[in-house]
Amino acid sequence: GDADQDSTPVDPATAILGPDDAPAGFTVADPQQDPDTAGMQEALDAMTVTPPECEAVLQEQMTAGAAGSDGVSSVTYSDGGERAIAVGVGATGTNQPNDQCMNLTAEMDMGGMPASITFKAEDVPVNLNGVENVRGIRSSATMGVGGQKVTIVQTTITGTVNGNDFSVMGTEGVSQDVLTGLAQTQADRLRG
Repeated sequence: GDADQDSTPVDPATAILGPDDAPAGFTVADPQQDPDTAGMQEALDAMTVTPPECEAVLQEQMTAGAAGSDGVSSVTYSDGGERAIAVGVGATGTNQPNDQCMNLTAEMDMGGMPASITFKAEDVPVNLNGVENVRGIRSSATMGVGGQKVTIVQTTITGTVNGNDFSVMGTEGVSQDVLTGLAQTQADRLRG
């Protein structure tokens, strides 16, 4: 039977992709410096989030988003310009998207000027071998202040292998093939 199979979960810190895994044109980038979380928290406290039960999810995304949660190993690749890819690996439950809060709006007042952030997300088909819970999500965040609007689009692929969740997120302009390739490499690494 399967009794002799080694199913010990792989340590995310050693299984995370490295410099040699960077896609063509990309290199490992220094992680973004942590944003001013106190100022961020203040802004979040002033926001009205719809649906309201998503306020905590939004706060987590905005404050912990890049840094990741405890026990999550991550690597960021950059092409030196606008395009970036972030890979994260952690214990099961750390990287699963929250479906209730895929589409939400946050509104606030910035010094007398109305501001809003609207998040929208849709599933995109992704095929990975030997991965559970595979999801592909294309999300956009539109920030509006006064009459100005900026939209940030990103694609995230998530899955679970051997008791570890992983996510591969690419900013706009990173092809889904590149992300899928990285996700498969990460999955294979986690299989040990």
